[in-house]
Amino acid sequence: MPGSGPDPKDVLVSPLADLIRETGVAVAEAHGALGAANLELVRNTPDELKVLGWTPAWFELAEVEAEISLAFHVEESQASESGGKRRWRLLAAPHNAKYQNAFKYSAEGRSKVTVKFAAAPPPTALQPDTED
Repeated sequence: MPGSGPDPKDVLVSPLADLIRETGVAVAEAHGALGAANLELVRNTPDELKVLGWTPAWFELAEVEAEISLAFHVEESQASESGGKRRWRLLAAPHNAKYQNAFKYSAEGRSKVTVKFAAAPPPTALQPDTED
């Protein structure tokens, strides 16, 4: 029946691991876009400024902290999906006004997840060989 419940796209219930992974991917994509913008600025710096020794500032996302208020619930998988074994999944939904109103969810029941993403050098196997 239309209009009888929350739109799943507004609630965004998903496994916690997926939520953290997607947040990390978004941070990595933003970091890449910022790096590309930095390179473009360096390439387009007028020669007159380069002669004077001016270089544009370089910006990066050295560390990003994401704090998300979530409503959690546990769901049992179907026995046929898990090879007859009883399995559980931890699901999370952003705790916001839509979620709270749609499910009459108490704000006292929410949890916060804090994830910190920090820049690190690439693994040595991915770094170019340097001959001295």
